[in-house]
Amino acid sequence: MYDVRKSCDRSPDKDGPLCYKEAEWIPVWANNENIKKELGANPAITFTSISPNVSQDFLASGDLMHYSAGLLTDLVNDGVRLLVYAGDTGKALRLLNPSVHGLKF
Repeated sequence: MYDVRKSCDRSPDKDGPLCYKEAEWIPVWANNENIKKELGANPAITFTSISPNVSQDFLASGDLMHYSAGLLTDLVNDGVRLLVYAGDTGKALRLLNPSVHGLKF
């Protein structure tokens, strides 16, 4: 559960396994050939919305607890394009309190 204001019913006809029915739509959109072309994404790479394997690796390595928002400025200034996908009601954001607000790009 990522929105601390929302309860989750994981049944398939309700919120689904990720607690957000919308999460099922994102990979369909992001893996669309035309969308990848428009975004300049590598067509050979398959987008995965939420990967339990990646989450476990972050948790096991301790990377989940590192504040990395401060690195974004250098990445953007070096020409790396990125999407900051964060909200003020996310469970992880409220737990770790990282903030990208105020960063200068």
